[in-house]
Amino acid sequence: MITLDNLRDALRALCYEPSGDGTVYQKSWEETSAQITVDFSKKRIGYPKDLGFKVNKDTTCNFSDNENFVVLACVTMLLDKGYRPESLELEREWALGHEQKSGRADICINDERGDTLAIVECKTPGTEFKNEFKNMQSDGGQLLSYWQQERATRWLVLFACDFINNEIVPDQVSINCSDDENFIALAKRDDTIALYRDAHTVEQLHQVWTETYNQQVEGNILFGDRSTAYHPMVPPLLKKDLVDFRAEDSIVNRFEEILRHNNVSDKENAFNRLIALFIAKLQDELSKMPTQEIEFQYRQGRDTYETLQDRLQRLHSDGMRKLMREEVLYVPNNYAENLISNYTGQHRKQLIEELNGTLRKLKFYTNNDFAFKDVHNEELFLQNGKVLVETVQLLQPYRIVGTQDIQFLGDLFEQLLNQGFKQNEGQFFTPVPITRFIWKSLPLDSIVQDEAGAVHYPRVIDYACGAGHFLTEGFEEISDAACQYDPTIEDDLGDADWVRDNLVGIEKDYRLARVSKVSFYMHGAGQGNVVFGDGLENYPDKGIDSRTDRGRFDILVANPPYSVAAFKPHLKLHNNELKVLETISDSGSEIETLFVERAAQLVRPGGYAAIVLPTSILDKSTSSSFMAARDVLLSSFEIVSIARFGSGTFAATGTNVAIMFLRRFDEIPPRNANALDFVDAVFERRKLTGWKDESAFNAYLDTINVDGDTYRAFLAGEAGWNEWANTRHFNVYCHLFESSKELKTLRKSKTWKAADKNSQLKAENELFYRYAHKEERKRLRVWGLVCGEQTLIINSPNTTKEIASFLGYKWSNRKGNEGIQPIDGEGVLYSDDESDDTNSLSGIIRAWFSGEQVEPGDLTQYYYYAKTADFIDFDAEKFDETLTIPRSFYKPRSFAQGTVVKTLRDITSYVTNSVAQSSITTDTYVTTENMVKDRGGITAYSGELPASAGTAYKKGDTLVSNIRPYLQKIWLADRDGACSKDVLVFRSINTDSLLPEFLHLLLWQKDFFDYDMSTFTGTGRPRGDKNELLKYPIPVPTLSEQRALIDGFNRLTDEINSKRQQIAALKESVKSRFVEMFRTKTHASW
Repeated sequence: MITLDNLRDALRALCYEPSGDGTVYQKSWEETSAQITVDFSKKRIGYPKDLGFKVNKDTTCNFSDNENFVVLACVTMLLDKGYRPESLELEREWALGHEQKSGRADICINDERGDTLAIVECKTPGTEFKNEFKNMQSDGGQLLSYWQQERATRWLVLFACDFINNEIVPDQVSINCSDDENFIALAKRDDTIALYRDAHTVEQLHQVWTETYNQQVEGNILFGDRSTAYHPMVPPLLKKDLVDFRAEDSIVNRFEEILRHNNVSDKENAFNRLIALFIAKLQDELSKMPTQEIEFQYRQGRDTYETLQDRLQRLHSDGMRKLMREEVLYVPNNYAENLISNYTGQHRKQLIEELNGTLRKLKFYTNNDFAFKDVHNEELFLQNGKVLVETVQLLQPYRIVGTQDIQFLGDLFEQLLNQGFKQNEGQFFTPVPITRFIWKSLPLDSIVQDEAGAVHYPRVIDYACGAGHFLTEGFEEISDAACQYDPTIEDDLGDADWVRDNLVGIEKDYRLARVSKVSFYMHGAGQGNVVFGDGLENYPDKGIDSRTDRGRFDILVANPPYSVAAFKPHLKLHNNELKVLETISDSGSEIETLFVERAAQLVRPGGYAAIVLPTSILDKSTSSSFMAARDVLLSSFEIVSIARFGSGTFAATGTNVAIMFLRRFDEIPPRNANALDFVDAVFERRKLTGWKDESAFNAYLDTINVDGDTYRAFLAGEAGWNEWANTRHFNVYCHLFESSKELKTLRKSKTWKAADKNSQLKAENELFYRYAHKEERKRLRVWGLVCGEQTLIINSPNTTKEIASFLGYKWSNRKGNEGIQPIDGEGVLYSDDESDDTNSLSGIIRAWFSGEQVEPGDLTQYYYYAKTADFIDFDAEKFDETLTIPRSFYKPRSFAQGTVVKTLRDITSYVTNSVAQSSITTDTYVTTENMVKDRGGITAYSGELPASAGTAYKKGDTLVSNIRPYLQKIWLADRDGACSKDVLVFRSINTDSLLPEFLHLLLWQKDFFDYDMSTFTGTGRPRGDKNELLKYPIPVPTLSEQRALIDGFNRLTDEINSKRQQIAALKESVKSRFVEMFRTKTHASW
């Protein structure tokens, strides 16, 4: 800013000469004889009034206001430009505003005829300048008020002048007060288009500027190189003049405003047009030298809608051919002239043929890539032209190629994408923070190194790349990792040649394929490849072929589509086969299962995958395709980590998702072959010496709680099948076999009915062991796949507030702030400081890829490590390789050999009998509110009785609160009564084998509540999963042992209660002594 302190330096920068003593500075203009003096002793500025320079108020000629120095600088620059002093006037006065207060224009510039050419409002740089521009945008400010008084004005200029590094730095925004000829033509056909010429008030002028001209402003019209005195000119944009996008420019909101006031309601179509414009702009910037004039701009006064659109069509056609490798028909303006000049005389027939061919292409093969509105007549063409002009003017000042802030440019593109692309069935765009979390979780520091220690750029693929989020983020992370490993690498993302063969996306939606390619350029990875096709297919000509080593990839990252109804009949694969596809019906929707198998095909041995999948891929058991997909996962990948996220993660879906961090097995022979050989070795009862057979088998026996002799007896198949009914693990086979169709068919056969009992039993045994051994082989093979593996589990919290704090962002639908809203200082997914693996979940995952467990710390509540096998129930009746991931880790108890172990389902039942509301009393009513936490029983109920029936309980039942299991509320009923539906009532099925008191003792243990917590669902008021609770394993000793344990527990309980009473009595004694000693009233809490 020019102030009194630096005024002398500023004057010297403006070429003023000081007098001998330095108290007066002056500057003269020989052509006009004008002279300005600045007298520091008098603190006065002397303008050439004697030459017709008008000063209507002397306050602008003193040093009292820094704004006067801005006026001085502007007048000096105008005289430098060649304006004559008689054409300049300071402080011209009009009556303004609602109260008709006087207003004074800082500078008025007249043309040669004496009419007002421009009105200049001067402000100090920074806040004053910005505030006045906001006032102009809001209601017109001072300048539009002046314009309303001087309607002949052709330009309004808001001017500021700074003084930086001994240089004068002017800044200005200008409004062209003349109506655009194209808009005049449009207004003749569309009476909703308002023009300046028809506006008679400040409000109307502001409305025209806003609605018709989209508050378009120009830059340096007075002092530009091509401007001369009395001929202001909008300087054409050169490539070197382009600037970076800035957050404060509000591009997204301004684009939406263009659509709004032009009544464009189809945002998705508008976004497609915007992509075409980005392609044209990219091509323009890539083809121009810094000093060349760019073609992506609207040249007011020179352009018509036709010339602008023709230029854009040519740029778009060139861009599609060079950047997208696609041909788009473009017919140049001189097509007819060139055609006729090439075909003369006897070649008339060929002329007609070519002309007909071109017309045919125009008729059938073209689309208006810039039609924000449907165009089928001249009026609609003019309406669309207005939208196109405003959008071009919005984007033309900014650069895409060579931007200094690639990250912001990418984020801007994401905002436009989120606002303008309607996500179809199965499509859910991945938020940028999630893509960043995924990439920062991968061990890129080791991936970018080859065996010789040189930089190795990995081949990366996203087989459902959508808008390219994963690939652009991966480009930046890999480039950064390579530069950190080898600082000599040129850290110039714009020249990143490595992406040409190593960064590959596949996208089935043509619009998104274009979006991805544009996104590549906007993130500096323009050489990357986007294949318009199906991610489930091989493309050998594009280097994507899972059947060859060269066609596979080091890293696969993706968020493939989920749940697409009846997709199978439309899936046409020519170069690939998928086994999981055979398990899906024609009406099936589980397309995500195919992408799991496709990942196993595409990732090379030792490679990495990070895939966003619905959590149903882990535990859904109603479809054979999900089991097949899980089998692919378990047989092909080490499941390094599973990160589960709730419904607040993605904006467009409430689906709970799991991010699977995987490493492809790199074993010879393959892991699945080893597992099958392990199964054969066990069943053939060979000596277990190969692979990890012996340790794996012993660990399996520990897991299913069966001793070796018992298991070998099962393999021998000599015991009667029903003898296994009371043996853990094998009793499942008995139960299933007993109700099987095969057994029923056997028993209906004439042969079986005619046989004696021994022969019948023998036939049943043979059938049982064939069935049971087949089932056991399945389980043993899966055990062989996962034995020895460990998985890191990440769980997001439950409440909306906790989820937002965990993610570091939240979603907003508030106008002007739509989309992701970062939360400052929040988020634990990743950290900018990746040197410390303990301060983010991505760091913890990255360390685990190297086998390093992070010691418990601030983030412990969100993660735990566990054996992968612990997530699989090898005792399940239906073994479908389900992975049940608890929210918190529960390590099953181990029991001594010989202990009879059953599940709650085997020996108890939930009581569901009801008690009529009229029969409920406060003496016997139990709710979660009057149950005492920390296993403290109940207190008397004092609330309102329920308006509906309750659940009946009886003396001896065990009541457990199913709300917030961590509160550990449990009570052994000593009476009959009723309870609320949120209280579970457990009752022993047979008191001859399980005493009610012993059932209470088993459920009273902390281990049961730990198990309960590992199953809970819900957010604000989590509940235990009732079905999962019935799987809780409990030991069932003899009745005498049960009674002994109950007696021992009761003795300890009595002793604890006695001690508590003694402690309470001692406290009362201390209080009494204290009062006696000090004779004062003690605090009630003492």
